[in-house]
This record gives sequence, C-alpha cells and structure tokens, in this order.
Amino acid sequence: IPARLLMWCCSADLTPCGIVCEYDKSADLKKYTWVTVTGVIHLGKYQGKSEPQITVTSVKPAEKPKEEYVYPW
Repeated sequence: IPARLLMWCCSADLTPCGIVCEYDKSADLKKYTWVTVTGVIHLGKYQGKSEPQITVTSVKPAEKPKEEYVYPW
C-alpha cells in the first residue's frame, strides 16, 4: 500500500493513508522511498469488503514532496 501520512492536528496524530495496489513486482520495492504509481482503479475486496484498489501498470521513483504530510482541511 503506497501511503502518505495524514495529519489532523499535530504530529502525534499522524496516520498512514493509502490505497491497496496489485503489483507483481512489489517485492522489488524499497520501504520508505517516494514513488509515483500509475494504474487502473477497480473494485476489489479487502477483509471481505469492497473497496477501490489499483492494478499497477508502472512505478517510477519520485522526488520527496515539499510537504510530506496530507492535511484534510
């Protein structure tokens, strides 16, 4: 699951926020690196429930963004 950290109020409440991806080369990816994921969104299952997921067509290295966190407001 590629994810960003979501901050509601302060750094004490950081929560990972991402989407499940199907990617046959996921074992080749390194943790804690920035990537750009391209793919097709489809309806999949996670823990018995339907949710949007991505079938990955490409993963490319990316630069760390100026703002690492996502803010919901």
